[in-house]
Amino acid sequence: LPKSVLERMAAHGKPYELDYMDSKAVVELVSFSLEGFYRSKGIIPPDTVYPFEKNTLEELGRERPTARQVLEWCKQNFDSFIPNKDFQHQHQPLQEEYETLEKEMVKVKDAFDLEKGSIMDSFWEQNKQIGNALLFSFQRLISQSLEGVEVFEVTDRVKVRGGKDPYLNFKIIGKDNESDICIGVAVLQDDGGRGLGAGFKRLLDKRGEFNITRGCLVRSQEKPLNRYFRDNYLEPLIHAQGGEWVDLISEDIRSLIAIWNVYRKRDEYELTEDQIFEFIKNADPELLLGIHSPLLQEILSAPTHQVPDTIDEPELENSDPEAPLEQPVDSSSKVITSEDDPVTELDLLEGPRDEESSEGDDDLTELAKDD
Repeated sequence: LPKSVLERMAAHGKPYELDYMDSKAVVELVSFSLEGFYRSKGIIPPDTVYPFEKNTLEELGRERPTARQVLEWCKQNFDSFIPNKDFQHQHQPLQEEYETLEKEMVKVKDAFDLEKGSIMDSFWEQNKQIGNALLFSFQRLISQSLEGVEVFEVTDRVKVRGGKDPYLNFKIIGKDNESDICIGVAVLQDDGGRGLGAGFKRLLDKRGEFNITRGCLVRSQEKPLNRYFRDNYLEPLIHAQGGEWVDLISEDIRSLIAIWNVYRKRDEYELTEDQIFEFIKNADPELLLGIHSPLLQEILSAPTHQVPDTIDEPELENSDPEAPLEQPVDSSSKVITSEDDPVTELDLLEGPRDEESSEGDDDLTELAKDD
C-alpha cells in the first residue's frame, strides 16, 4: 500500500502481518480444499492431497506463494496428476467403506445427544468432573495448533516430580510462537473457603512447585467472589503472573462433558476409541467440540490482562475468608486434613479426592500413555 494509506489505516490499530505460505501451509491448504470435494462425492482418496504429490506441493511452498497462487497452480496442473484410469471407477469399492464410516459417526452422535440430554444440573459444582472433561478434550489437540499455540503434551501429573494435585487439574505444555509455555488449569467452582484459596495458590505457583508459565482459572463469572480473594489472589494472578480467568459457560462445558461420558461408556455404546476421536475431529462447529470449543479456545488464547467484573460476596465480620465452609458432619466421624489442603464443602459432597480412585482418572491415565 502507499505509505499515506498505510499510515491512515494503522491509526485505527496495529495491522496484521500476513506471511507468504511455506511448504507446510501449502500442503494444509490443498488438503483442506480437497476434503470437502471428496466428502461430497463419497470417495476416500489414498491420501489427503491426492491426486497431487506431497513432495511436489512442499517444493512449491519453498517459492513462498500466496494462497491464490497455490490454488491457481492446482487448477492448471490437476489433469497432469490424474492417472489414466477412470478416477471414480478406480475408487468405487471404497464407497462402502465411506458409508460405513458415516453410519459410525451417526452412532457416536446419537450417544453424544443422549449423554448431553442426561447431564444433571449438579455437574455445575463438580470441579473434578469438569476438569476431567477438559483434560480429555485437550488431549485430542496434541500435535495440533489452536489460537496460535502448538500443543505438545497435556497431563494431570502436574507437580515437578510428576505427582497429581487435588486442586490443579492439569497442565498444557506447548509453544506459543517461539516461546515455550506451560499453562496450569484449575477448575474452581467452590463458593469460597480454603478449597478456593488452595486452588488460587496453585495457579500463582510462588514456590515453583508446578513449573507453570501462567495459571488459568476456570470458573463461572456469575459466581460471587469475596473481595479478599479478588485482592489477594485474582489480581496478582492476572497482573503479576500473567494468568487469566476463563468464564465457565454451561453450554460450552456440557458438550465436553457429554463426549467425555461417551468415551467412558464406549463399551456400553459399542463404540471404539477411534470412532469417538474421529467424531470429535470432524464434528460440526455447532457441537462445540475439539477445535470448535469456545472454552478450549479461550484457555489457549493470549490473556487479556484484564480483571473481570465480578459479583462481590458479602464479607462476614471477624471471619476467616479461607475458613472451611460450614457443613453438618456426623459427630461420630472426623475428617483429618492438612493445613495446606483442607477438605472443603465440595470435598464432602464429592467424597475423598483419592488420586487413583475414579474410573475416569484411570481412563485418562491410560489415554495419556497412548498419546
